[in-house]
Amino acid sequence: MLERDTIQFIALIVLLLIVITYLAIVNNNLRKTITTLFAKMQSSQNSSNLSANQQTISPKTTSPLVLQAIERLTILAERIALPNLIQRNPPGVLNTQQYKELLIAQIVGEFDYNLSQQIYVSTTAWQAVTNLKDQNIFIINQIADTIGNNAAGIQAYNAIVDLLQANPQSSLHTVVVEVLRHEAQQML
Repeated sequence: MLERDTIQFIALIVLLLIVITYLAIVNNNLRKTITTLFAKMQSSQNSSNLSANQQTISPKTTSPLVLQAIERLTILAERIALPNLIQRNPPGVLNTQQYKELLIAQIVGEFDYNLSQQIYVSTTAWQAVTNLKDQNIFIINQIADTIGNNAAGIQAYNAIVDLLQANPQSSLHTVVVEVLRHEAQQML
């Protein structure tokens, strides 16, 4: 029995290392995309021949729907961030399979509820939100697969907590919120 627990623990550590590496790569790629986008936006603003009055969008002409969409997507990013998600949804007596299904259903439900907001924001902002959703579902699936479907849900919960403590930057939610914040600032 001890040998089985040791093997499971080693498998969990290996999975966490794989997930952390994957997240670091995705996070790095998203940061590069955002940096490139910001540079292009700065370049287009500087090279434009429009007058200062034409370049600046006044708050009166800013679409309230766009700002509302950015607000809603910011709330979505916060709600599906893994620390917030597991805090709102403790495993209780659920097994890992049931807990995985609960967490994924929460993510998909939140995402689907805000699906229409994509028409008000840039493609980059929407892709960032979509990447966050996909990343969190990937992490939950990988952890559940490693632990096993019949294990107690608290083991999946603890594995997610361990992942977040081992690599606090593993979640894209802070990057997504920064993309949305930048988009809102461009509107004002």
